[in-house]
Amino acid sequence: MLLYVFFTMDKPEEQIFIETQGKIISNNINQLVLVRLQIEIYIAMLLARHTWDKDKDVRINILNQINALLLSQQMNLQFNLERVSNHRFQKQFLNIDTFKEANMIFVTYSTFNKNGLIYNLSAVMERYLRIILKEFDPLTDISGGIYGIKKKFFSHLNLVRGSQPWNALALLSMIRNTIHNNGIYVHKDDATVVYRGESYNFVNGLPHDFATYENIVNIILDFLEIVKILKRKRKLRTMRSILKCNQTVKGKITNLKTIN
Repeated sequence: MLLYVFFTMDKPEEQIFIETQGKIISNNINQLVLVRLQIEIYIAMLLARHTWDKDKDVRINILNQINALLLSQQMNLQFNLERVSNHRFQKQFLNIDTFKEANMIFVTYSTFNKNGLIYNLSAVMERYLRIILKEFDPLTDISGGIYGIKKKFFSHLNLVRGSQPWNALALLSMIRNTIHNNGIYVHKDDATVVYRGESYNFVNGLPHDFATYENIVNIILDFLEIVKILKRKRKLRTMRSILKCNQTVKGKITNLKTIN
């Protein structure tokens, strides 16, 4: 990773800050690369075992969409690493004079991009639950709230509320909902999500710091496990079912590809 060297930096603490942020961003990029690799390995396995048109497979379409979001975020992080965290760059092109202002831009840019990733991951995953649920039960109304959709969907997989995949999507939904309130949890009741051995407490009126890249990556990996479970379900073993599901979301997937 490229980090600009600051020969004219007035304050050593600024150099230390930038180097520290550079290491954090590089680590975040590496996490995204690793989760993308796992998704690509699974897609390759599907293609190796079957001969159908991959563009018509809803599983591959959804996973490719997640990969596209991860690639976009990786690009944003790389730009942040090389440019936004660079005080000299901001001073030259954004007319920012102080380190405090430069850091504010850095934090704002980082938050803006992460919020976009969280929001669009939620959109892709929730849409997937709806279309597969419709295949399980064609009479099911999939226009309702996501909690009811998730409950019905998980019942078909014999996964109970409180299981790791359930809590992964629960944590993602809770984090996503706070985006509407600038990262602050607003609800009459406090809530706790226990995920991978950690308790995440959402307190009314307070911000949280749970939207870490580690959590985001783990949520994606648990979603991948849900996709793998579906492959073993009797009702979805035929390619006709999988291709039929894909026709329901073909337009939606195309639209989502334009979102970075």
